[in-house]
Amino acid sequence: MPFGRIVKLLPGLLVIGALVSCLPKFLYPTQTDLDYAQRQWPGTEMDNIANGMKIYTSACNSCHGLYRPDVLSAQAWLDTLPEMAQKAKIDLYSKAYEDLKIYILSVRERMVGDSDNSTGNR
Repeated sequence: MPFGRIVKLLPGLLVIGALVSCLPKFLYPTQTDLDYAQRQWPGTEMDNIANGMKIYTSACNSCHGLYRPDVLSAQAWLDTLPEMAQKAKIDLYSKAYEDLKIYILSVRERMVGDSDNSTGNR
C-alpha cells in the first residue's frame, strides 16, 4: 500500500480507535455472556459475541447513541431489533443479525443479573 494512501486513512483509523477504546467496560463481552449465549444458542462462540459488539458499536451507533442493553426487556429488544437492523441495512437472516441479537441479549442478561432484579426488566 503506498505511503500516501496510509496517510489518508490514518485520521479515520485514529477516530475509530479512540471511539472503541472509550467504550464503557460493560459493553465488552465476558465469559458470563458466552456462558449465557451457549445455553440459549448452542454453538455460539466468543467470536459471535465479539462480532455482535462490533456491529452494535458501529452500525447502531451511526444513527443514535449506544443504549445500555439493560434499558429494555429482552422482549422489547426482540421487538425493536428487526426494524433497527433494517434501517442499518443488516439482513434479518444474516449471521451479522444473529450475532448482534446474541450480543445484546447476552450482555443485557449479565447487566440485569448484576443489578437489583426487582426492577422488572427481566
